[in-house]
Amino acid sequence: MAALSRLAGAMAHDYHALLSQILGSSEVAQQLLPLGHPASDCITRIQRAGSKAAALTARLLAFDPHHPCTGPQLEVDAHLRELHERWHRRWGDALPVTLTTVAETESLRSEATLFDCALTDLVQLAEEAPIAGTPTQVHTQGIGDHIVITITLPLRLAADTILEAVLTGLADSDSGRRGRALGLAAADHLIRRWCGTLELAHSADQRTTLTVRLPKHCGDTTVFQRLGTTTARRRAGTTILVAEDDPGVRSLIVSFLRLQGFTVLEAEDGEAAVAVSAQHDHAIDVLLSDVVLPKRPGPVLADVLRRKRPGLPVVLMSGFTDDASLISGLGSSGWEFLQKPFAPHVLVQTIERLLDLAPLQNN
Repeated sequence: MAALSRLAGAMAHDYHALLSQILGSSEVAQQLLPLGHPASDCITRIQRAGSKAAALTARLLAFDPHHPCTGPQLEVDAHLRELHERWHRRWGDALPVTLTTVAETESLRSEATLFDCALTDLVQLAEEAPIAGTPTQVHTQGIGDHIVITITLPLRLAADTILEAVLTGLADSDSGRRGRALGLAAADHLIRRWCGTLELAHSADQRTTLTVRLPKHCGDTTVFQRLGTTTARRRAGTTILVAEDDPGVRSLIVSFLRLQGFTVLEAEDGEAAVAVSAQHDHAIDVLLSDVVLPKRPGPVLADVLRRKRPGLPVVLMSGFTDDASLISGLGSSGWEFLQKPFAPHVLVQTIERLLDLAPLQNN
């Protein structure tokens, strides 16, 4: 398992660097094309294929013990409704799913792509031997300190099916079963890493219920109500320092942020970023840094800059790191973490959210 974790993480890092450029460049190209341009459909297909590849790569990160499974607050019900729509577009009547959400105010600190992969892999178990015309039922509720997600499958699933799939499915000759086995192993691993549990029970009508219990973190709705919209004027007055050692990824991020109206400074490693910061004194408003940087890691760089400017908004990004000390505590540090690859518009939304919160955090 240790060897698998290291191999999976290293592969995910390389793939994420490539996918960041593919997805980012395609989104920028889509924005630059005039409405109705004949190449627009081709770019849309590139984006869809890249998104699917990113989701597959995210499964590998479930096996990486050093990968942070936390992210921004994820409102469970709203996110599940979006995921439900994607399930319907993907499977249609071939694998019907009904969704009941009653945990309206509940939220988790979770990386959305990994969350989606874990639940999708559990729902997809219905493909094993579905009862014709009977949908899979997904239900959410808040119970005490946990968010409980129940998935009722229209089949009787043996209690050891998941274990057998994890242990033997990877060697199965059926490529579909191999994929589900990897997904089940990843889902089970993620739920445990989120300090949650996965339970299995049977009902009298031959159905199987999978119960996922995850610790919850209630969002501060008063803060969200006070968040405003970042204007073009504020973007022009905002200086972002981008520290990224991959030239292709750095060039893409810098170009996109400048296209959005931000003032951008760039550095290829941690020491260069400190030098750039010293040259511009207190002009830097946001630090965007890769976690693993030559000469000075991203979290260390952030600490150095924050000594000069306490409360400096920081966005850390990474595809993989095998040094647990670099990412320990990121979820509670007040910084934002973005898992590569991410869509450029998600980066802008994250920066704007931090800029809106900065005055509140400094008060």
